[in-house]
Amino acid sequence: MTNDLQEKNALSPETMQEYQKLQQLMKEINSPELRKAMEAMQKAMQQVDPEQMRQAMKTMKFNEEEFKKGIERTMNLLKRMQAEQKTDALIRRAEELSQKQDELSQRTENTNPRDAQQKEELSNNQEALQKDMKDMASELKELEDLMKELKQQMPMDELEKAKQELSEQETSKDMQEAQDEIQKGQMNSSAQKQKKASQSMKKFAKQMKQMKQEMKKNMNKEAIKQLQKSVQETLSLSKQQEAQKSKNQTLDFNSTQMPQSAQEQSKLQEQLSKMAAELMQLSQKSQSVSPEMVKEMSNAMQGMQRASEQLSQRNPQMAAQSQSQAMNALNKASINMQDALNKLQGEGDGSCDNPGGNGEPKPGSGGFMQQLQNMAGMQQQINQNMPQPYRDWETDRKSTRLNSSHRL
Repeated sequence: MTNDLQEKNALSPETMQEYQKLQQLMKEINSPELRKAMEAMQKAMQQVDPEQMRQAMKTMKFNEEEFKKGIERTMNLLKRMQAEQKTDALIRRAEELSQKQDELSQRTENTNPRDAQQKEELSNNQEALQKDMKDMASELKELEDLMKELKQQMPMDELEKAKQELSEQETSKDMQEAQDEIQKGQMNSSAQKQKKASQSMKKFAKQMKQMKQEMKKNMNKEAIKQLQKSVQETLSLSKQQEAQKSKNQTLDFNSTQMPQSAQEQSKLQEQLSKMAAELMQLSQKSQSVSPEMVKEMSNAMQGMQRASEQLSQRNPQMAAQSQSQAMNALNKASINMQDALNKLQGEGDGSCDNPGGNGEPKPGSGGFMQQLQNMAGMQQQINQNMPQPYRDWETDRKSTRLNSSHRL
């Protein structure tokens, strides 16, 4: 797909560079859940031909800056998912290391200090655990850098507490001393150091779980605030559209108020565009923005656009019908928003990602993967809202154009 876009000069080099960064980020995040979601995403994206996009730039005043913002939104979403994956992986790794350290501590206590072969094996095992702990600390640093890059909604204070619980230098020292004491035959003292190291990793895992809960809680707070605002604005806009419709129904073809009505309708459309932009910003942070919500906002936008054109053509009766369609779509969108809002408020502090499950976090699970699936639905909705001639044209051509060059 990138090759076709470059060849047809559909996008600037700067935008293509951002798109390639997005591709690289997708390669870095690897999980069965992501692959499944991305397949749906690719399927939706493949329905937009590069030539179609180039033509759309001419006929629809395609906004490349908005396209770049879309790439940025997707990259931010994937980075947040990457942060979630890294957090889950660190939790699992810390719990596994703690368990292994406990088992090794028990073996150390039960080992005869005169058994040279057993001491050598225990020493090697302890050395391996120490290396795993250092690798885990390096992964924690990578997560910290990623969270600093994301900034918003990232619970840096909770991350700092987790780092303090792990206390890499002290834990590494305990593990090293435990290994040295095994070699000296000081088995009881070594076992105590091993238990201390295990306890540090348990505390670290617990604090990381708390950090993940706080991460979700922070994002939910912002989503709730934005959705509350969107519900109010959508209902208000629907009422304004209703008033505009009632006014238009009293006009005739020769009315001198027709230009003013067309202008007022355009202002309502501008309000809706601003609201849609705010929802798209929210979509990079929360799965609460669903394809259905986007669909109804799009339907409202189309209805308002038709109404503006019909008023410009002095056809107030047809404009009133389009305004009714816009009102209906706005009301449906507000219902979708309220449903999403109720769901978020019902989740509380997000303390449980897998109610009824075994408590083991899965990489890429939860809200971020759902967001990718939602984005696939949104892309399909965007495709459906392309002008009919282009959709028909694409249907005739897609059987020969869907090849490997279109894939991400």
